Amino acid sequence: MGLRRLQGLMGPNLRRGGSQQGEVASPGAGEVWLEPGGAALGPRPVEVSVQGDCRLVIDSMQGGTAPRRTRAMHEAAVAAVRDLEAAGGGVGRVQFVHVPREANAVADHLAGQALEIP
Repeated sequence: MGLRRLQGLMGPNLRRGGSQQGEVASPGAGEVWLEPGGAALGPRPVEVSVQGDCRLVIDSMQGGTAPRRTRAMHEAAVAAVRDLEAAGGGVGRVQFVHVPREANAVADHLAGQALEIP
């Protein structure tokens, strides 16, 4: 994904250089932004807050266990978080926060649109 297209997926705050509560409107944008060499998109945050409306995912990422059917994905996600925290680059902590689905309507809509991108 080119940088120009990627910038279209980010929130306006992140495009301006971000803040401690920078916005990433797409998981792909966040992934590329936090990869080594992604500094072209602005300074990296000291803390990353991942918010989601799936209690099962949030609880398992906070140290709980994952159901057998999702265990492989859970282990991959935990490894990615550990790598991110260990990589330096300014990211010191990744936290997971549950948000009720009613309060997450905009993010849910954006995620649905992101799934339709070829």
